[in-house]
Amino acid sequence: MSAKSEIREREVELAVEAAEEADPALAKACLRALLRQAEGRLLFAGEALVKAELAEFGDAKVGGVRVVEALRDGAKNGREHAVLSALSVAGLHPDTARQERFLQNALWLELNTGYRLFRFLEPLHEEAESVFEALATVALEPAEGSPAYEAHVSLRRALLNRFSNTSVALASGEEVSLTGRMIRPRAEGWRALVRLVTGYALLTWLVSGIGWLVRYRQEGTLSLGERGVDIRSAHSLFGNVIRERFATVPYGSVGEVGLTSRSSGLPPLVGGLCFGLAVVLGATSIFEGAWSGETYLLMLGALVILLGGGLDLAISRFWRGRGGREEFALDGAPSTRVRLIDVQRGEAESFAQAILETDARA
Repeated sequence: MSAKSEIREREVELAVEAAEEADPALAKACLRALLRQAEGRLLFAGEALVKAELAEFGDAKVGGVRVVEALRDGAKNGREHAVLSALSVAGLHPDTARQERFLQNALWLELNTGYRLFRFLEPLHEEAESVFEALATVALEPAEGSPAYEAHVSLRRALLNRFSNTSVALASGEEVSLTGRMIRPRAEGWRALVRLVTGYALLTWLVSGIGWLVRYRQEGTLSLGERGVDIRSAHSLFGNVIRERFATVPYGSVGEVGLTSRSSGLPPLVGGLCFGLAVVLGATSIFEGAWSGETYLLMLGALVILLGGGLDLAISRFWRGRGGREEFALDGAPSTRVRLIDVQRGEAESFAQAILETDARA
């Protein structure tokens, strides 16, 4: 069975050298076998398929790998995966490379096996960039919106980021972006202390309350552009846009990208106050009951404490079940700090990964 295994750089170099010296007919037969394996959604080619495509090559070896045996039983390590992948790319005709059949089957092999055909396009195929351009726009097989479709989209984007100069935006057929509500970065450490001591924090809360009353919002959209991360913001009042701004953070200036889940401290505080008040009232009732000998006061005090504890527990459990608000952070030199809240976690993680991959390529 073809197990997934990492291909080391040295194995890539050796596989490229071996594929360049291999019999072209063997390379084409190897490619046909792998594509048929992918079409059948098989993890290894099997006896019948290998006989149909490579019967004439017997015990042919490339780079120390028995090609027929490795295809039939499935490559077992990084060296075998590298050699068979390189050999298949060496047998790839320029016209075939841009065809939907090859691209979709190569994506399936990339996702489900250890074969890495796209890794060998640049060193072995003269029109590698045109193949990646075709990959960026090819229709994907899985149904749009399904987990398999999202996996194909993510893989395609990663391949373009790593091996090609093709714009990452083409990988999904649309602009790679993230939208949310923009807020000021939270003060931390000594800055937070200064805000509290000087009363600036109270003033900020008052202004935020007034902004809520007049429906002031600042919506932001981050997108991947050619030169960097584009930042578009729109300020609205009573639902009407009053100002728009645009800025770009060059990829080389991107410092930190992150995603956090923040929960409000107010509900736990309310629950704690309810429990504290219940303890005071219940203890008072119990004390009065013990002093006067009235049994019902003892029972009432215990009931009040029990209800207060239950209310605190219910508030805490309910709020924890709702989860926090997702906050996306982007920091860039020299002083750019962008925060988006109420973003979708999956979209934010994918966007952060796309930034990091594009930044590394740039």
